[in-house]
Amino acid sequence: MVELDGRGTAVDFVLLGEELARVRGAAKGSETRQELRAFAAELANQTTSAYGVGDYASRVRSSATLRALHQMGPRIAESAATCPLDPEDVSDLVGKLESRLYRMDSEVAKTEPSSLREGIAQAFRDMEAAAQRDGRTGLRTGFYDLDDMLCGLKAGDLVIVGARPSMGKTAFGFQTCMWAALNTAHHIERQANVLFFSAEMQITQIALRALSLSTGLPAQALQSGRLTEEDWGNVSAARDAIERAPLAIDDTPKISVRAIRAKARHWAATTGLDMILVDYVQLVQPAHRHKDRHLEVAAIGRDLKTMARELGIPVIAISQLSRAVESRADKRPMLSDLKESGDLEQDADVVLLLYRAAYYDGDAPMSDAEVICAKNRGGPTGTIKLLWDGQGTRFKNPSQDLAYVTEL
Repeated sequence: MVELDGRGTAVDFVLLGEELARVRGAAKGSETRQELRAFAAELANQTTSAYGVGDYASRVRSSATLRALHQMGPRIAESAATCPLDPEDVSDLVGKLESRLYRMDSEVAKTEPSSLREGIAQAFRDMEAAAQRDGRTGLRTGFYDLDDMLCGLKAGDLVIVGARPSMGKTAFGFQTCMWAALNTAHHIERQANVLFFSAEMQITQIALRALSLSTGLPAQALQSGRLTEEDWGNVSAARDAIERAPLAIDDTPKISVRAIRAKARHWAATTGLDMILVDYVQLVQPAHRHKDRHLEVAAIGRDLKTMARELGIPVIAISQLSRAVESRADKRPMLSDLKESGDLEQDADVVLLLYRAAYYDGDAPMSDAEVICAKNRGGPTGTIKLLWDGQGTRFKNPSQDLAYVTEL
């Protein structure tokens, strides 16, 4: 059949019977020739209809997955038998196996390249959907001008948020997560499922920040409990909304990038996942140790980008900036200030750098803040003006009043 098809000849039971007879050297009119024709006819009778091709393909895919699992068994046993007892080595092995299992199904499901036609079709669907959502194709940040510039945070993107200490980078990242978890995203028609990896703050500190962010009350007032009756009412309302939000926190200190990927895959498989925040890159442990810290951070960035592509969601990673900022007359950060690794810039789809002039200049307005979009793959770059609320430790849109508000 392959031979006939290769010659451009139609494949039916008559021609197949003739080809089989030719290959076997059966003479015309011989019993062998008749048997081969009968065999070809029987094959035609047993050929299934194209009607169930989707189900057939699904069964083939399932069989391939089961075969791959069967082949993995001895390898897992061998790896477990030879793995050192060091907790880091064991964790590394578990992460590798989880990664292999997660990729297995997707690799079996799609191993062929996609045609450009398919890509064009998907692009048009995205364009039509964006037209119905004010031009936004991804999750909103809650900062309107930034959403217009980025068209939202898109699936598969690695977004680096960089700043010097005390600029509010954690506040910025956490606000973005809170906005996604508390507001309905139009392209998924529900609140986004968000996973926040905090290697710096404990969950109780994050909870206080969430209450402060939602109520506008200073975190210090919340910690002290010195609140008015009205404040207590607002805090209770904020608590109800936050507890219903699909926002999960992992505050494991010194977490490894392999553990982040393993937990993210598990969360995606069990509850669904739409966004990840990692705070911050320099506190994350690499999958493999290097003497050169630049290489470690570069590897972490690549792993985070791979995770974003693998899960099909935006990943926001907060990063420290180098002290080179302090030595310049203009303190506005640049791409080259990404601490310890320029590869973070290369792997990122979007790089946002935060700047508040009042941090360096006592005469500058305390509320002035800038988000410098230094890189936007396939889109415009520029500077977005925001307002900084120091008491509430949060950023606001320029149209928002810095006075007390009850909505995020």
